[in-house]
Amino acid sequence: MQPDDFIGAPDDATSQTTVADTSDGSALRFDTTPPSRDRTNSAGDAAASNAVTMPPRVFPDDALPVDGMIGQINGRPVFADDVLADLADTLAAKGRQLNAAEFQDQAKAEITQAVRATLQSRLILAEAERALAENEWAAVRYMREQQRDTLLRKHGLGSLKATDRVLREETGRGLEETLVRFQEGVITRTYLNQNLNALINVTRRDIVRFYQENLDRFQPEPVRDLTIIVTDTPEAADLVQAELNKGVAFSEIAAGPLNRLTTDGTMPAVKGDRPFDRPEIETPMVAAEEGAWFGPVRVDDGRQWFVKVDRVERAPHVSLEDAQASIEAALREQQQRLRTEQFLARLSDQGNFTEPEEMVDALTSIAMSRYATP
Repeated sequence: MQPDDFIGAPDDATSQTTVADTSDGSALRFDTTPPSRDRTNSAGDAAASNAVTMPPRVFPDDALPVDGMIGQINGRPVFADDVLADLADTLAAKGRQLNAAEFQDQAKAEITQAVRATLQSRLILAEAERALAENEWAAVRYMREQQRDTLLRKHGLGSLKATDRVLREETGRGLEETLVRFQEGVITRTYLNQNLNALINVTRRDIVRFYQENLDRFQPEPVRDLTIIVTDTPEAADLVQAELNKGVAFSEIAAGPLNRLTTDGTMPAVKGDRPFDRPEIETPMVAAEEGAWFGPVRVDDGRQWFVKVDRVERAPHVSLEDAQASIEAALREQQQRLRTEQFLARLSDQGNFTEPEEMVDALTSIAMSRYATP
């Protein structure tokens, strides 16, 4: 295995890979059973030996330690700062704007999402690390060292202290934590690409079927606002024709006694070119421009119709060729979402972790202590 076999990290080396959130958390089954020792294998030992655990940092001025351990995921500790670091600015702003009760509610909602994302990421990382062979770990370590050298040149001109200081100022994380996140991102993205994304397959047949099943979306029917006058006899139709020839407004006649419809004859938002199943009416209607009227037209029940097209709305049609790229992207996203939910459900069933609600409650207490207005 060579370093090129791994998916590299983005330019922002501090980024952290997460998986699409499940809106209701249904993909996760919460389990508070402590991790069992008999599940550790050689791959797990390799993961443990290669992982870097940051020691908890306790600031004496804090009411509660920001890096206090709040739980564990698959035997690895979760510290408060693992979750709160990325929320600090948001929580601080809300703490200044909201009263304590409002802040608690909003902070808990933010923290709940962050805990769920952390849990998912850690479960995937553990699975990915267990799958790495020793030669693959060597490739990961090589890439980490390459990233370390890049950061030293970019931020510190070779100085460890200068690089660490600049990174903390710019990202809130020091050099070692930045490298840990870089390493985790490489491992996780590579695993997902090889074991999840590679399974996604959208065929031409899938695209065509989706297009045909959603034809209304790609070839929407026109919508018209109509005004209709219906008379029972040819004599009444002649009277309507005479009034129209005099310049009387179509809508005025439609609202008058000559119209046998119980309404004023207006029919807004008539969809499609065949709304009445009467070709003798629909053919001239389709040909009529906006504002035009036609009639009288005798239908099979002997009545005479006058129809005015008040408005026509024609949405543009999108051909299969023009739509196929967006359809493929949508189908890929759909497959990825489904496979991700199934994947996370399996990891949750197999994993051991602290009840997420317990972690949320602990983090909310810390956030209240640090950010809420007294």
